[in-house]
Amino acid sequence: MFEDIYNLYNLSEKKGYDDLTLSQTEKRLAHSLPLVLKQYYSQLGLYSELNTVFNQLASPEQLDLSDSDYMIFYEENQGVVLWAIASSDLTLDDPPVYGSYDNGNTWVLDASSLSNFFVSMAYLQAVMGGLPYTSNTMQPDKNEIRLVKEYITNWYEIKGKNHWYNQIFTRDGKQVFFIMTDAESQWQGIFLACQQEEEFEQILDTLSIDWSYISDEDKDDWDEE
Repeated sequence: MFEDIYNLYNLSEKKGYDDLTLSQTEKRLAHSLPLVLKQYYSQLGLYSELNTVFNQLASPEQLDLSDSDYMIFYEENQGVVLWAIASSDLTLDDPPVYGSYDNGNTWVLDASSLSNFFVSMAYLQAVMGGLPYTSNTMQPDKNEIRLVKEYITNWYEIKGKNHWYNQIFTRDGKQVFFIMTDAESQWQGIFLACQQEEEFEQILDTLSIDWSYISDEDKDDWDEE
């Protein structure tokens, strides 16, 4: 189920919470946790680059039911968005995920399944610093959009994973273009992430884009200091 995530982050082993922690959480909540959530916590829950580099996965000890009867398990890095599972869906193996953009007062469907949500979030976290080589630019001009569209012509588009405004493209599961869009699918931001420096530099050299941020430059600044 999490093969794409293992491949994207080049992970070879499990690094998660033990069974006792998860069972104690279920006892405290008086609810069983969905199977996919338990599997994620036990296999991948303690990888910081995947779960806390930008948006924040709640630890099992932090899980609780909100006043509106949703179990919040993920939070946007500034607390603007909360992601949760409806308490009525906790009995499902792979329940839908709802997002709240008003501090938990109202909830909208953000992913049709928890497994789809985790894959979507993995790609988002990757371009936000989860992978070692990243760059981004906001409000790209028409020429920059054209260059990227031409470059990713043969890349695979990951569709149907979430209800956010975005497009996700990957070449072999190890390089990612994450495109932020608006409600009309107009490009608002271009985010790139790679596992390997050589591939990252090759993409940067090929595309004439005025990047707002390049992780390599960040590292060079530290080296100079």
